[in-house]
Amino acid sequence: MRRANGVIIFLGCVCGVLYFTGCRTPYLTKDAHKAESRIRELSAQNSSMVLEKSSSTQDGAEGAFDPSSIRRKGNGALLTPLLGELTHEECIKIALLYNIELIKQELELYKAGCEIRLAYQSVFPKFDLKADANTLTPYNDSDKESYDIKLMLTQPLWRGGAISSAYRYANYEYEKTRLTLWKQRDSVLHSVSSLYYEILLKQELVKVYQSAVDVSERLYNTTKSKFDGGTVSQYDVLRAEVEVANSKAELLREENELSELKLSIYNLMGVSESSNVTFVGELAIDEIPIDTSKANAFALNNRIELLIAMCDIEKARENINIIMAENRPQIDLYASGGYGNSRGAASDWEDEWQLGISATLRLDDISNYAKRTIARTEQKQAQAELRIQEKKVLSETANAIMQMSYAEQYYQSQKKNKALSEEVLRMVEEGFKVGKNTQIEVLDARSALTEAVGGYYKSIYTMKQAHLNYNLAIGNINAESLNLKY
Repeated sequence: MRRANGVIIFLGCVCGVLYFTGCRTPYLTKDAHKAESRIRELSAQNSSMVLEKSSSTQDGAEGAFDPSSIRRKGNGALLTPLLGELTHEECIKIALLYNIELIKQELELYKAGCEIRLAYQSVFPKFDLKADANTLTPYNDSDKESYDIKLMLTQPLWRGGAISSAYRYANYEYEKTRLTLWKQRDSVLHSVSSLYYEILLKQELVKVYQSAVDVSERLYNTTKSKFDGGTVSQYDVLRAEVEVANSKAELLREENELSELKLSIYNLMGVSESSNVTFVGELAIDEIPIDTSKANAFALNNRIELLIAMCDIEKARENINIIMAENRPQIDLYASGGYGNSRGAASDWEDEWQLGISATLRLDDISNYAKRTIARTEQKQAQAELRIQEKKVLSETANAIMQMSYAEQYYQSQKKNKALSEEVLRMVEEGFKVGKNTQIEVLDARSALTEAVGGYYKSIYTMKQAHLNYNLAIGNINAESLNLKY
């Protein structure tokens, strides 16, 4: 009867496990709704906190911001609005401190370092403490109760080479993560520099069109006075008014694009969108010539994508070794000591000590062949990826060299166009003074000069951007190539 009761209890436990693991599946939908509600609640709390911090820092921001005083605190963005002026070097410094993607990648590098330590710990002995208590049926017999506590030490002696391969695998993964962080850093340097140059361009264009607005308004007022005096026609007045409207429209467009670029660089640097910064610097051509004769060799040796692909190849090789080690003997040295009454008699308490060597060889792992096949395929894929990256690097380098040649020609043509437009305006204004040229011709000449000056600054920006893209293509984004001192 007692045995029947034990069977009933056992079957009841089994039914309970089946119910909670399988029969409650329809209730998972309710759990999913609870998770969704919880996530939305947390999101609302986080949004309120971000808005509150942004509002408080904006209200408390007064005076200029000193970039040299900043230090990263924690892993978040800089919520304090930036005020005052920023140079190229200061933009780079702030971005390297507060760019969210960089911070995230630095945490990945920390994780990879922990993986190395975890792989290294496999060579050390393992200590296990095990306690066991059970009752044999019939359960009301005290002599059938057994207790046992055991401390066991296991020292791996041989794992078929898996331990050393796993350690090397972790090191290659760490190097890949470090290179990925460096690649992200290069991307931040490139993006910040590109936006900085474009902002300088827009600031120059705003000045150009502001000057054009001022000149066109003065000319409009002069023309209107002459019309009142009967010396010019209504057409001249309308033509001058149209020039004012066109100049203001261009100025408004450039100011709007400048504001958009500032928001973009604030986001990239990881600072508050409430910042109000004037970016200082000169949009000028770099005087240092660039030698492209060894560009391909430099790119193939320095592009991070190629180094990452090499890491993947080595990782795949070590992964094959790890999988093959599964079917090799595994030898351990073990020692254990325990105390208990494992024989089931209350009076038979005794200690037990063991020391020995164990060897294990897996014979039934039929999936190992498939694992090896997959690993070798992944190795071939990594080798193919290296070839793909090599072709991509050579193509990007060739394109960057071509773009630099185009940018140089564009700059020379716009430089000449600007000089010609200035000369034409000078001649037309002198002719207008003596009555040789009309006011319409003066307006056309001024409009042409405005476009020429804008084109000239755009050509300088194109040159700067081409040099920046070239250094990115050959893997040479650094302080020297950017003419920075940080």
